Amino acid sequence: MKNKSLWLGMGTLLAAVAGGCAGVGSTVVAVRPISDGRPVNLTSYDLQVDGQPGGRILLADGQAIREADGRRLVRVGMRIENQSGDQVYRVPTGEIYLSRLAAPPIALTAIDRDQMPGTVEVAPGEARSVELVFALPARVRIDDVHAFKVHWALLIDGALQPIVRDTPFAASELDRSSQSAAPATGELPTMSDLKRAGGFPQQRAMRSGGRATAQPPM
Repeated sequence: MKNKSLWLGMGTLLAAVAGGCAGVGSTVVAVRPISDGRPVNLTSYDLQVDGQPGGRILLADGQAIREADGRRLVRVGMRIENQSGDQVYRVPTGEIYLSRLAAPPIALTAIDRDQMPGTVEVAPGEARSVELVFALPARVRIDDVHAFKVHWALLIDGALQPIVRDTPFAASELDRSSQSAAPATGELPTMSDLKRAGGFPQQRAMRSGGRATAQPPM
């Protein structure tokens, strides 16, 4: 299945501060998911359970930012929509990390700026939006943030295997700012805010012998 770009008529989840100052390191830069080689505000993975629509996982744009206290963070949004009839969706926080930015990979630091739960759980018929926060190691500056991948996994009740994906992100180089920036706030858009403008890469979860298995796109 050929994946198509997803373009949504909406602004960025977390907007970068405009402006800059020559010769001064960046303090904030917007980061966006990449789909078919293009930056997008939101990328989505459709889910199927037993051949029926089972919801979707969405990754949203965010920021790499140096806060007033000196911490350097990467923040991106995630939304989990569970449209299955009877299966709980679980995203293990220990399986969420940044790769291709530093070695070893950068572990998730917080969910919604709070202490992390062991998993992000979404019951059947429900949806949950969260902000993923990653603290950059001391050797990684905001100016070093150009491209990375967000690794994540989804467990579906009864599935033999998890769905595991790496979503690519890239910095918006023209949006780099050297001005001080207050911590950004915001929430992922609700379902009514989302406008589908292209095909989504599909993930399929199908039962076999009364159990569920997860398979990559066909």
